[in-house]
Amino acid sequence: MRYYLSLGVILCTLFTLSCSQNQKNEKETQNFADSTLTQGNSANEVQDKKELQSRAFLKKADIKFKVKDVINSTYSIESICNAQRGFVTYSNLTSTINKKEIIPVSLDSFVETSNYSVSNSVTIRVPNNKLDTVLKDIAANVDYLDSRIIKADDVSLELLANQLTQKRINKSETRVATAIDNNNKKLNETTAAEDLLLSKQEQSDRSKIENLSLTDQIKYSTVNLAIYQSDVTKRATFANEKVIKRYEPGFGSKMVDSLLLGWNIVIEILIFFSKFWAIILAGLLFYFLYRKFIKNKFPIFPKA
Repeated sequence: MRYYLSLGVILCTLFTLSCSQNQKNEKETQNFADSTLTQGNSANEVQDKKELQSRAFLKKADIKFKVKDVINSTYSIESICNAQRGFVTYSNLTSTINKKEIIPVSLDSFVETSNYSVSNSVTIRVPNNKLDTVLKDIAANVDYLDSRIIKADDVSLELLANQLTQKRINKSETRVATAIDNNNKKLNETTAAEDLLLSKQEQSDRSKIENLSLTDQIKYSTVNLAIYQSDVTKRATFANEKVIKRYEPGFGSKMVDSLLLGWNIVIEILIFFSKFWAIILAGLLFYFLYRKFIKNKFPIFPKA
């Protein structure tokens, strides 16, 4: 009996040790698998990051939105651009009159009612790594978003192609220049070689300029903004010069002025005739003598 009990205890002990060892092995295997997976993921992330950094993206954004006030929003956008070391390349702020109405409100004035709209087209260049920040800051001015288009073109291969083209042209240019220096042939052949060298140099310059242009566009993203606001109605009062009449005095003033004018005329007549007092006196004297002494004896108009 004791033999069987001892045998059972030994078997239970061995079974327990075996289970513990299996669990330990499974745990170690799981830890190894997790470690391997983590290392693999980290390696993949590093590889993806390197590949992303090796790429060159040309980013552009086209956004159209409504604001509360175009002028204030324009100042805000310019400040945001300057704060992120960007610059404004184009700004066209315009006001367009949609409707104008003139209403007379009195004899000498009228009210002009104008309905107009204000808009602005702005183009800014910002550092490529600051594009997201600039767009988020500009979004604070948006009252209603019409459209938002962001494009990122991978131009890595184009840059590489231009670099390879430039290297090939430079090598060819070097060979042509060496051939010209070592060539003692006729002038016509030398001239043709010189023209070929000049053509190679021009191709190399074009490739270099294209790469510089692409590099600039990669370094600074371009953002085109079209902003507008609700139509504005403005009223202003103006003097109506067309219906203003010359000032005229009242009836009483006119009557007094007429009496004074008549009296002045009488005075002027008296003054005028007073200048001829001697002639008038001689005429009166002659008339008196004529009636007194001469009329009956020598009539001027004899009776029939």
